[in-house]
Parts: sequence; C-alpha cells; structure tokens
Amino acid sequence: DYNDIGAEGAKALAPAVAASGSLAHLELRGNHIGDAGAKAIAAAGASSGSLALGLQENSIGDEGAKAIAFGISASGSLTRLHLGINDIGVAGAQLLKHAARGRQDFRLVLAGLPGKAPRKQLSTSADIRRLEYTACLS
Repeated sequence: DYNDIGAEGAKALAPAVAASGSLAHLELRGNHIGDAGAKAIAAAGASSGSLALGLQENSIGDEGAKAIAFGISASGSLTRLHLGINDIGVAGAQLLKHAARGRQDFRLVLAGLPGKAPRKQLSTSADIRRLEYTACLS
C-alpha cells in the first residue's frame, strides 16, 4: 500500500504476477498506477491463478477499467476486485459490471467513485454475486 510505484512499477511487477500460480492477493492501493499500470496488471492477473486484486486509489479511469473488464472476461481467475476511489465513470463501471456478469464466485467493489457513476445507473444484476457501492460521491 502507498508505495507510489506508478505505472512503470506496475508494468515491472506484471510479469511476476502473470508467472505466479500461487499469488492469492495483490494489494496495490494508492500507488498511482493510472490507466497504463491498470492495463499491465489486468493482463497479468488474467493469466494468474485465483487472485483478489486491490486497486483502489490509483487514478484509474475508464480506459483502465476497459482493460480490467477485458481481463475479467478473459479469465475466471479473479475472485475479488476493489476499484474504489478511482476516476471510473459510468462507461467504465458498466464495462466492469458487464464483464462480471455470470461470475458467481466474483466480488466487484466500486466504492467511493465520483458522481459520474451514480448508484442508480449501475443497478445490481442478479447475475453478479456481490456488487458493492458505498459512499458514491456527487
């Protein structure tokens, strides 16, 4: 947490994440990885084993959310994804929600997103086991 690795650090970490078959949890909270770092970690996470991923407070926007959504769709390995307090708008949140549809073992947390992604526009789908919205700001 809070090591300020940035996008370059996330890109450097990605091959180790992809190669690890035993990594169960990766917490990168507050590391300013942005969209570029999110893309690298998402691609790596899609090829790893069962993984819970914490990417809150990383300045991730819709482009990063799009890459993460692709990673969710491409792999069944992600079990939990926390993306709170990022810059993800309605479009990015909808992509994530759609990618998670039908994943009974998956938990998606979109806590503290800006007012661009209000709760009513992201109503919970019965296809997703757990979709959390807390403290959505206006």
